[in-house]
Amino acid sequence: MKMLLTVVFALVCYGQASALTIATGSAEGTYFKIAQDIKQIAEKDGIPIEIIQTNGSFDNINLLGAGKVDLAIMQLDVLRFVAEIMLKETGINVLQETKVVLNLYLEEIHVIAKNENIRTLSQR
Repeated sequence: MKMLLTVVFALVCYGQASALTIATGSAEGTYFKIAQDIKQIAEKDGIPIEIIQTNGSFDNINLLGAGKVDLAIMQLDVLRFVAEIMLKETGINVLQETKVVLNLYLEEIHVIAKNENIRTLSQR
């Protein structure tokens, strides 16, 4: 968390006249709650944070790319998906243009089956 605050502080000092904006997701979601925690910690150090509610990761990366927010919380697979499309269609390497400020947590991955008789990977 100290790393995040250092980056946030540097961004604020580098020319941000107003609050640092973070695109999150819906108010009921995990990303919004994480942004609230970041805001609470940052504001203790005098760093104003504005939380922007969105429909999720795709909205967040679009807002970031359009320069409408300073930070965006998103799933890594969404970032990779958008990066591949942008590279193919525009030649812009999004992964070189953005920086991961803080890896919040590991995503859970689920293997699902339509056939209800399959209970393990060894079953066919």
